[in-house]
Amino acid sequence: MDVRVVLVAAEEDSRRRYVQELDAHGVHYDVVESLAQLHQALTRAPYNGILLDVPTLIRAGLAEKALTHELLEIYPALRLSWDPAEQRIRAMYYGQTGETGHTLVDFVATQAGQFRARTYRRMPRADVALCVTLTRLNGDQAERTVVVNMSEAGCFVITTNEWCEDAPLELAFPDLEAVGPFSARCRRVVPWGAGCHMPGIGVSFEGLTLEQEQALRGLLKTRDEEAQS
Repeated sequence: MDVRVVLVAAEEDSRRRYVQELDAHGVHYDVVESLAQLHQALTRAPYNGILLDVPTLIRAGLAEKALTHELLEIYPALRLSWDPAEQRIRAMYYGQTGETGHTLVDFVATQAGQFRARTYRRMPRADVALCVTLTRLNGDQAERTVVVNMSEAGCFVITTNEWCEDAPLELAFPDLEAVGPFSARCRRVVPWGAGCHMPGIGVSFEGLTLEQEQALRGLLKTRDEEAQS
């Protein structure tokens, strides 16, 4: 497969099992052992997706987890865990739990394989309070809600509705009405009731027009100037 992913796994036995699966299917990959190393890898080379060992994520510090959330709003990602009792790899997309039926190889072929490889450039993120109309691309009724932070790559939208990783959507901002609705894709889901976290979805923008990109930059620049004044 002409796809390259980065695998994050701290524990040696689990890491070895994941690598065996990748090698068996001819997947190109690099391996890191921490979320900090993940960030470094993504800034140095282009990747199509992230494979993230769940125990490694759980044991990470708050700062590492916060940065990882930003990455997951950009890259397709799959959570992995090695089950020694059943001798198999469990694979779950973000926002889903239990037996999803997905596998590591399915993810590489469909999600990562459809994402253009890119390096990570941390984009200025602005705390905002923007009204937005959130619409699924399956005919569901649109939801009026709020965006609470935004960058040129994506934003976080408050919602208590159920969402799945990789779901396509549209965002219509009254403040940016002149440039039309923004196409986007759900990259991270924070369900209602998940600890002390605001419920919602982290999304990445897709296929923006030049006018939309310029409008976003102008908005973020204005908010940055307001914050510094």
